Amino acid sequence: MKLGTYLVALMLGFAGVAGVYAPIARAQSQNPAEQQPAQPAQPQQPEKPADDKSQQGKSQQGKSQQGGEDQLPTPPVVAGTSNDAPLTGASQPIIGLVASRSYFVPSVFFFGQLDSNASNSAGNYQFASINTIMGSIAVQKLGRASQFNLGYLAGRSFSSQNGAFNSTTQEAVASELWSRGRWDGFILDKLLYSSQAAFLGGSTPFDIAGLNSVAGLAGTGSVTLRNTFLPGQGIFTPFGPRLSNTLVAQVNNHLSRRTFFTLVGDYDVLHFYNSTFTSFPAALPTPSFNLLDSSAAGFQAGLGYQRSRRDTFAVIYRFNDLWFGGVPVSIRDNTLEGAYQRQVGERLLLQIGAGPEISIIHDPSVTGTNFASGTRVSWTMDSLIHYALNRGIGVTAGYDHFLSSGSGVFLGAITDRVFAGASRQISHVWTLDVNVSYAHNRDLVPLFNAANLVVPANSTYDSVYGGVEMHRRFGRDSDLFFGYLGRYQTSSFTLCPQGICQGSNIVGHQFNFGFAWHLRPVPIG
Repeated sequence: MKLGTYLVALMLGFAGVAGVYAPIARAQSQNPAEQQPAQPAQPQQPEKPADDKSQQGKSQQGKSQQGGEDQLPTPPVVAGTSNDAPLTGASQPIIGLVASRSYFVPSVFFFGQLDSNASNSAGNYQFASINTIMGSIAVQKLGRASQFNLGYLAGRSFSSQNGAFNSTTQEAVASELWSRGRWDGFILDKLLYSSQAAFLGGSTPFDIAGLNSVAGLAGTGSVTLRNTFLPGQGIFTPFGPRLSNTLVAQVNNHLSRRTFFTLVGDYDVLHFYNSTFTSFPAALPTPSFNLLDSSAAGFQAGLGYQRSRRDTFAVIYRFNDLWFGGVPVSIRDNTLEGAYQRQVGERLLLQIGAGPEISIIHDPSVTGTNFASGTRVSWTMDSLIHYALNRGIGVTAGYDHFLSSGSGVFLGAITDRVFAGASRQISHVWTLDVNVSYAHNRDLVPLFNAANLVVPANSTYDSVYGGVEMHRRFGRDSDLFFGYLGRYQTSSFTLCPQGICQGSNIVGHQFNFGFAWHLRPVPIG
């Protein structure tokens, strides 16, 4: 019933602009530390493979030499919805977006992993060599006032541990950007399935290397969503099948030359398959519980004022409704933010927003028979800084404090995330990228199972990962990469998924290497 209600409301909210949609094409971009899902990254040219994480700090100058040919100017529809993404919207501005063209490009590539803790568990480390073969196809179609993007990626992994870590990964993305007069906006849907995902930020095991943008398929097209519009996956959990889907639609109206209004509707799902954990608080029996499915739906409205070419101010209200599969708990979250943006060309982007947060929590008693509603008053904040230095060096960093769905472990979580990354163009063919991310999650509602406490109040997870990666281009059609990724997580209580106990910490070291080959983009009419 809730899903139907929100979908109907979403359709009515955007019915007034439905007639402006036409086929369109997209420029590529991805996010660093998003995997952490939602920090902005540098979009890529179709012909020039690059890592969706690694290119986070690069600034491009609007032109790129590809065989001696300059790129076409950035289409206005892309500039309005991506380069100049409104401060009041669901996406982050993208610095230095290059031209889009109508094309399709197929790709194939190999990805290897040497992982010291393939099961992602504590105290039972299992080394594994995992090799993956993947393919993708990306389609872009540029219209007169619109841009359409469709991409699909699929891969199969083979492990050295008698097939214990064999897996399948699939990703499908469709996005459409449009612009007409004073109106512009986008609609985006991203579906991701992996039979062994376990990493922070909702990424598949392969997103860390950014292969989908190497292949010409960027996960969100020319739209980089903010964290609050993504399913919460800020905790390392054991390998296991999971599916996430995100649907976002946005309309922006330029009321005047300086004033604009934005309305956003969103719906997302995080679903786990046969993923069970067991926790062991002191002096309690051994209760078990499946990883928690979660859904969220809501809207955001904002009014902004561009004081000058560099300074923008805004007021933003957001409502989000969270509920969980098989658990009679719901959370209705309300936030009000004052926001500020400072942008100096393609060199500097600073965004910061903060304000009060009020959450209405409806949960049962320990026996599950009596229901009560509580109110939590807190604060929310999100910030981002991107600074492009000279000689091909770029730095991106940010901090977010918000309420998330709990990553399948908590019934809602108060999440703090800090991320930073740097990219350096060492030479014409070599690129070096470094990134680090930290997440602190504290549960919002204690979890009970048959009157047994499964997740105690104020339970926490502290998760950190960092990596370094090198890319080497070979000609126009291939790309070699290798790197290292380390991860570390501590928790305030013991979690035992699938019989493997996660105690106070998880440690993992992973070496990545691979090769990508893709055709030159094939123009389409």
